[in-house]
Amino acid sequence: MRVLVLGTSNSVMREGWLSLTRDMAADQGLDYDNQSIGALPSLYLPYRLQDLNLVDGADRIVIDFCINDQIYLRSGTYDLERAEGHYMAAFRQLAQSRLLSKTLVLLLTQQGFAVSDEPCPLIERLKALCARFGIQTLDAKTLVVRAAHARGEAVEQAYKD
Repeated sequence: MRVLVLGTSNSVMREGWLSLTRDMAADQGLDYDNQSIGALPSLYLPYRLQDLNLVDGADRIVIDFCINDQIYLRSGTYDLERAEGHYMAAFRQLAQSRLLSKTLVLLLTQQGFAVSDEPCPLIERLKALCARFGIQTLDAKTLVVRAAHARGEAVEQAYKD
């Protein structure tokens, strides 16, 4: 099964989620087609989805832009409405290609949100948007916190951002 991954540095770095799950995925018959590039916000997503050859033959699509979007939001480079617009444009493109049901949005929070009880406004907005479009999400914060505790680590140690 070909899994198209569109994301940022967390999808390409040596200790990122994709490299840490590659062997397990292969055992499950999943082949990652990693088209991620570091340091980009979700603005890159609708642009990249215009390449129909990229999505042709994809059995699943995983989207991972949350951490970079949070960095851009905190720096004041853009706001929640603009970030939401990037995802909305991408979701419309996926709908036209009949790929919404094959899409998973990975919801990774920055370390600051992961170690506090403060909800991440971007994550909350994305959860609602994905629900509206019928797109699956995976709350990676829960998984990272659980994995850190299982290894006896503080949550701060489990985050590479």
